[in-house]
Amino acid sequence: MCAGWRTPWALLVLVTAGWTGVVRGYPDGSPGNFCNRVPSGHGAAKHRGDNGFAIKVEGQPESYVPGEVYTVLITSTSPVQFRGFMLVSTAQEDETKPLGTFQLVDQEETKMTAGCPTAVTHKRSGLKQRVEFLWVAPEEGSGCVTFRATVVQSRLIWFMDDGALALTLCEENDVAVMPKMNEKKEVANCTACGAGKYRMTFYGLWSQHTHPNDYPKYGTHWSAIIGATHSKDYTIWEYGGYSTEGVKQVAEWGSPTKLEREMKEQGNKIRTVVKTDPQWPAYEPRNIKAPVSSDFGVDSEHHLLSFLTMLGPSPDWNVGLSNFDVCQGDQWLDRTEMDLYPWDAGTDSGITYESANSPTIPREKIRPITSQDPKNPASPWYNARGKSFPPVARIVIERTGIMDNGCHGKTSKDDEEDINIFSEELSKSEKKERKRNKDRNRGRDKGHDRHGHDHDSSRKLTKGDLTISMGTMAVNSTAIKIWWAPPSNVHSSILGYLVYYQEGQKLLGPNVLEIPDGETTQIVLGGLEPESPYTIRVVAYTMEQSNIQSEPAMVTTLPDTSMVDVPCLYSPWSEWSDCSVQCGKGVRKRNRGLKSLPSPMCTDELEQTEQCMGPRPSCDVEVLETPPEDLTAIPVEGLPTVVQLAWQPPEEAQGTIMDYFVFYIKENSTDWKTVQVPGDQLTLTLTDLVPGRSYYFRVQGRNALGVGPVSDPIIYNPKQAAEQQRKMQSPVWEQDLFGGEKDDKRTDMAVVDLNAAYEFEDYEIDEVQPDHKQHENDDEKKAIDCMVSDWSEWAPCSRSCGRKGGVQQRTRETKQKPKHGGETCPPRKETRRCNVGRKCPKHCKLGKWDAWSECTVTCGEGVQMRTRPVFREPKYGGRECSSTLQKRVCLREDC
Repeated sequence: MCAGWRTPWALLVLVTAGWTGVVRGYPDGSPGNFCNRVPSGHGAAKHRGDNGFAIKVEGQPESYVPGEVYTVLITSTSPVQFRGFMLVSTAQEDETKPLGTFQLVDQEETKMTAGCPTAVTHKRSGLKQRVEFLWVAPEEGSGCVTFRATVVQSRLIWFMDDGALALTLCEENDVAVMPKMNEKKEVANCTACGAGKYRMTFYGLWSQHTHPNDYPKYGTHWSAIIGATHSKDYTIWEYGGYSTEGVKQVAEWGSPTKLEREMKEQGNKIRTVVKTDPQWPAYEPRNIKAPVSSDFGVDSEHHLLSFLTMLGPSPDWNVGLSNFDVCQGDQWLDRTEMDLYPWDAGTDSGITYESANSPTIPREKIRPITSQDPKNPASPWYNARGKSFPPVARIVIERTGIMDNGCHGKTSKDDEEDINIFSEELSKSEKKERKRNKDRNRGRDKGHDRHGHDHDSSRKLTKGDLTISMGTMAVNSTAIKIWWAPPSNVHSSILGYLVYYQEGQKLLGPNVLEIPDGETTQIVLGGLEPESPYTIRVVAYTMEQSNIQSEPAMVTTLPDTSMVDVPCLYSPWSEWSDCSVQCGKGVRKRNRGLKSLPSPMCTDELEQTEQCMGPRPSCDVEVLETPPEDLTAIPVEGLPTVVQLAWQPPEEAQGTIMDYFVFYIKENSTDWKTVQVPGDQLTLTLTDLVPGRSYYFRVQGRNALGVGPVSDPIIYNPKQAAEQQRKMQSPVWEQDLFGGEKDDKRTDMAVVDLNAAYEFEDYEIDEVQPDHKQHENDDEKKAIDCMVSDWSEWAPCSRSCGRKGGVQQRTRETKQKPKHGGETCPPRKETRRCNVGRKCPKHCKLGKWDAWSECTVTCGEGVQMRTRPVFREPKYGGRECSSTLQKRVCLREDC
């Protein structure tokens, strides 16, 4: 820390009502030392807290990436404003060590601190509610950074480092494998007494915001959670193991039916089947939709929890827990919270969310998905630097009760303490629930059907305090709604309810429905006979009692022809799908779901269809895929400033060519000129060339759907072209490319110099002696002919296919220049045609997927299908078409 207040400096001029003065500023230290951020000259101590002032980083990142640039702000809560501030970024554990550098955004309002180069401060003392800076994160390995701020509100009020005026960001974790996901742990024996009751709550975090890479546009969801509490001699799934058929159906189709059947076949190895409804869409804010949860029980034999849910759409990606132990030696776990990352079931080889079905044969082992596995840039999880990605889900497991089943002969003292604590934790919510039920029952009116039966009965017993208030109502011909309020004076928590029901007037019949949840206070009892009387009673059980019950009530189901109005609740409409065609007219669809129970009254449409135009308005043409061919520059004799350009149409015109665009530019220039030519014209004459300067030419075609690719450039020099033309005594462009003439020398000349007008040549001029010496030495020196090296190998062909093929060249070097009248050098470059007439591969072209078909069944498990059209079959060795048919399992109500 800088010694004392050696370098005071004026920081802030304050003008307030009734007071004008100078805030002397923040004493600072020399570069590299900690800067004292305490304002001088105020005569007041620091105020506690932050008073609504805060340091914020735009985007609210949880960590920083070394070298990245972030926007850092100081803000206030309206209407509070501030006049002065000082902001630093230092190591979390060492305030004297600056980390990262600030850059100014508003240089009229802010500045770098003169004596403390790592800090930023204000430039003017006017009132403000927000200032911002750019901050460059420090280099890799710097650890955690803490932003610290001092804010001056007025002459006597200032704040520093408290609350939101300090913000810490740590370096982003670069570990590719997620935390210990694939580690196996030995399962210890459980000696905890009695049975534990738990609730698991699942929070989906996977969203466009958290995982933006290739996030699906439609259909994101979590499948129904399926799992169980089980003994240690049974495993539902595990890393390094292989998926069963049941796990495969969950992983690929989101169907839990087969896996639930597999689990129940395990008999006494299973205690509780854990299930939830699916979640559509995958993410919604909690104020819109509550997270799903499931209650389960455990005991000393069945103390492991396993479950999974499919992340959809995906090939076979899931999240879940495997063999999670809720028993901690002789104690039951109280509460835990865990982040979940995706894993691959090893049954499908797809790389992207919406990859076509690609069965993995044989199946691979279950493994975690990381930013480096699969190591494929097409994967939405891939990161070249191996950085981890955020979790896709989070679960919370909390104990809701303990029941002593006599393992100690009576409830232990520890159990009683746990129970009392649990009761205290739930007391507020229980009271609210009881009040809601009382209010609901108090305001309910009785009604009778046309047969005189009571369809809405509500009774409350007066025999003691431990009674249950229950109400019933016939919903339709096969269902009765039952609701109740918990007893008002129970000293221990309600662990669950038993609902007894029997057709007729018997008080307790053989039919009983167990509800292992003390918080549930209403159910709909289905599968009943139409127009039949049922006697119903609700019994509650706690750790101490099991005889807390309601008075029996009788209610009659409705006749088949009767209905009770059931509110029909629908989800919002989805976004419109893509148009079903790539060209011309097609259709697009959108859909919504029924959120309430199915009812004959709910007849509003769940799917809408409308006409649309494909991306291409006409199916008669396709976008150009090839450029115009054989672009040639032809000099005009005697006119060095004029050139005629000629070309051929694209190999695949894809309909009528409407226009050509010719582009040309002078050497060492950046200004391309463009000339538009009608589509039925294949030549263009330019008259504004500069002799001695080289030019580049290119040409591009356009059809009804737009422009195609641009041709490769050719190079042309008017002066060289004219000289070459004179040498050849015939136009350069009319020579036989393959040396068809008998005169070897002339043929070689024609072939070699075909492109001489279009290439840059290195010209070397012999030194010329003064005239008087030249004449003196003419008789003394002998003529020396030019000597050249052997030809090089032919270069690769410029095109691998096409009607005209491509060109290739070979060259040779000058070993001896001609002197004293010796024979001149032959051409140093040859050009010839190659791959002429070879058909170019045509790859398969596929359209977009149609909407899913209706399910093949109206009840039970069926199949949905969708297809996509083939716009072009592959030709000449082009890529084959991938799958045009997809199938998925669809589940309807049980038959």
